[in-house]
Amino acid sequence: MQQETIENYLKAFQEVLSLPSGEDFFQNILLRLEDLAGASFGMIVTGPTLEGSFKLEACTWETEITFISQCNFLEQENPEPTILQGSDITCLPKEIDVQGTKVVFAIPFYDSLQQVVGALFLGFSHDPEQKELLFSATQAIAPRIAQELERHDTEELMLQAAEEIDLYSSALASLHELLIQPYPNTDMLFQSYLKTGIQIFQAQCGILFELISGGARVKEIERNDMENHASLQKESVLYGSFDFLDNYEKQDIMRSLAIDELNAETNLILYQIGIRSFIACPIVIEGRLRYVLMFCSFEPRQKPYEDYEKDILDLMGKAISFEIERRTAEERVRQLKDRQDGDYFLTSLLLKPLSRNHAKHKNFKVSMVVDQKKKFKFKHWSRDLGGDICVAGNLFLKSREYIYFLNADAMGKSMQGAGGALVLGSVFDAMVKRTKLSESAKNISPERWLKNVWLELQDVFLSFDGSMLVSAIFGLTDVQTGLTYLINAEHPWPVLYRDKVARFVHTDDILRKLGFPEKPKIVRVQLLTLNKDDVLILGSDGRDDLKVKDPWKGTIAMNEDETLFLKTVEKGEGNVKDIFYQLKQTGEITDDTRIQKTLPTLEYLIKQNAKLILMAHIGR
Repeated sequence: MQQETIENYLKAFQEVLSLPSGEDFFQNILLRLEDLAGASFGMIVTGPTLEGSFKLEACTWETEITFISQCNFLEQENPEPTILQGSDITCLPKEIDVQGTKVVFAIPFYDSLQQVVGALFLGFSHDPEQKELLFSATQAIAPRIAQELERHDTEELMLQAAEEIDLYSSALASLHELLIQPYPNTDMLFQSYLKTGIQIFQAQCGILFELISGGARVKEIERNDMENHASLQKESVLYGSFDFLDNYEKQDIMRSLAIDELNAETNLILYQIGIRSFIACPIVIEGRLRYVLMFCSFEPRQKPYEDYEKDILDLMGKAISFEIERRTAEERVRQLKDRQDGDYFLTSLLLKPLSRNHAKHKNFKVSMVVDQKKKFKFKHWSRDLGGDICVAGNLFLKSREYIYFLNADAMGKSMQGAGGALVLGSVFDAMVKRTKLSESAKNISPERWLKNVWLELQDVFLSFDGSMLVSAIFGLTDVQTGLTYLINAEHPWPVLYRDKVARFVHTDDILRKLGFPEKPKIVRVQLLTLNKDDVLILGSDGRDDLKVKDPWKGTIAMNEDETLFLKTVEKGEGNVKDIFYQLKQTGEITDDTRIQKTLPTLEYLIKQNAKLILMAHIGR
């Protein structure tokens, strides 16, 4: 070969190195090499793959072959660039027809980590001139082929990653839809997750197994084809060992498991019902493995399950676990609340006959409005419950008619307060009935009767050793004269509304709450004369416990103005319903001091147009 020809030849080889990247790069470079070197064929083989085969990336003849089962040259431990001749040519892939081939250039190429990733084969039907020169020039092109192959692989990985990200995003969006959907029952929950999972994992069937002794029950099942494996139905029971569950029992952290090709040795039970590939995750409820969520197909999976698919299934399993635990907790709370509301209801039934207005007189109009803090529903009944109690009725003492009244606030809230009110109401009711039935009991003064009431109630509540205290105010009003007798056991001062002005009626603070162990020096009965159009209002300390807005600071705080209730009475003009309305308009009625909200009212007409209101306001 003349020098000029060699230079042109090498220059042409150099141009091969400048071929642009692209899908046809390998094919183009083989055709140029074949033309330049006068070769009879050329091919680029890569591999081996995970399955042990080799890929035919490009060749200079028409063929449908994509993968090659064997390539002795690349199967060597460290293949070197070699010129194959004679019998050595048999190391080429057996799928390649090498008949008539005299010489083959076999040149391996390497990736950036210097690992053999494939080889370039250039075959000749004759012994070429300047063979060594051609071989060296061809060797120089191998790194460019390796570079393009690595670029091509990187591009495929990026496309695959982008596709996985899209699938992952789509799967997360589907999972988000599942999480925000309301489910009337767990069956609907399971069905929705199974239907969505079939789409995400491209499965033929979704199954939720409930683990039982000796096997598993099909809790729920969904198929993308109703005729597909119809023998497996909901509530079907599979007896035997689920081998893959043993892995869960041995691990502290339970993760999804995928089997791309199931056989009888992998798991006999699943194999017998036709499952050939699956992805499954455990569902742990309250620390116990209770369910297995599985998406399966009835033939081996063509594409292995990806890690992101296992992550998605883990999230689905945790979401189902959380929802079941939440529903279980809600059901337990509901049962407990039903039981508690049943107790509340029975207690309210016991209190109802004890806290009533029995006062009837031509000069009297008696009414009660009750609004307690604790409200509840039991079946179709709506009730409230608390420790406030208010009682009113008629009583004769020494042949004079009186209206008796009681307003009390038992310590504690809800059931505790109601228990105190129940005891107080029972004892007080028994004393009233005993007085009505006994002539000797009637033959005493109003002062003596009230003191007897205090002594008996005090003795009863002393038996609780200070665990139950009750503030109370009780008294008698003479229906003819309007003279009112009062005993106050550490109850808030009454309010007298007279001539459109409200003021406190200061009573003696000698008596402590009922049940307080300290013995008083004296039990004093206070007298009060009501004039025409006077209104007397009795109430517990909750009347002052309002959350109000500070006009200067603009903040919400507890009321500290004890005269606020007086202003409310004046705005309500002594009318019980208007007073209650004004209270709610003034601020928020609270329970910060363990006070229930009750508003019973007693109106007393002394003479025509004269009125007395005894109001047990806002109590426990």
